[in-house]
Amino acid sequence: MIYSTHIDGTQVDEYSNEQQSNQVVGEGYIKASGTLLQFRGRGWSGEDNIAAKFFPNGDKSGIYGERASYETWDWEANDDQSPEDLGLSWDDYPTTEVEAFYQFYLSAADKGYCRRLMSAERKQRRTDEERDARYEAAQQKSMLCMMRLMSSSMQILRPYMSK
Repeated sequence: MIYSTHIDGTQVDEYSNEQQSNQVVGEGYIKASGTLLQFRGRGWSGEDNIAAKFFPNGDKSGIYGERASYETWDWEANDDQSPEDLGLSWDDYPTTEVEAFYQFYLSAADKGYCRRLMSAERKQRRTDEERDARYEAAQQKSMLCMMRLMSSSMQILRPYMSK
């Protein structure tokens, strides 16, 4: 099942007040079949992922993703002032984001939980210019694919159009 969540018009962003009615705040996919569950969601805070298997004895195992962010600016050492307050640039103090994937096992009999790190990678935040360039490139690629699809459809339909 594919889902999405939207703002119903009553929520207000405490910082910028820019949220609009029916604005998408999250979307994802959930699938449950027999003893398996898969979930993947994407929202303002990033992606959430889990794949789990449920066993007849109550045990569960699977894989999930977890994110963490670390600021390089020391708020306490700077009397809770931002870099901008001190005439500095935020660009010199980036936030580091890490995404990790873990295997897990929950034992019903032992009432125990175990997890093992499978992978971890640092996520690179893109500047507005980089995001705009990637969006533009994706739009151009999408348009090119659409034009090719229309051209091949016309070639298929051409013999039938002359009759």
